[in-house]
Amino acid sequence: MGWDGIRVMVNTHRHYAGFTYVWALIAVAVTSAALAAGAQLASARAARERQAEYAWVVAQYQLAIRSYSQATIATPSGSLQNLQQLVRDERGGVVRRHIRQLYPNPLTGQVDWQLRLGATGEPIDVAPSLGP
Repeated sequence: MGWDGIRVMVNTHRHYAGFTYVWALIAVAVTSAALAAGAQLASARAARERQAEYAWVVAQYQLAIRSYSQATIATPSGSLQNLQQLVRDERGGVVRRHIRQLYPNPLTGQVDWQLRLGATGEPIDVAPSLGP
């Protein structure tokens, strides 16, 4: 094997040298795409969980307001002025708890609810506060 044989081996090696780099780039691209898709799915799932928790919290407040209103019929000594009255209702000489605690808004992490009033002015629901 002379110099011609060595030259053929070097040329063959150079011919295949770029393929490893191309395969590495393809592997990085595929891995990046898979990670991006996974992150998007995780983000969507977290948003759905926050929305479900939001609906549950609003339902708890609605039940508490309804319970407070029914207790108002039994002991008519004032209407609901703030949400703290749902936690500790001392009307009629008996302490009632219409809700266990003031639940924070899952979207903001704050107890930033305000009472929404019905057509006749009675509280019917809660809504997130729009500002300070």
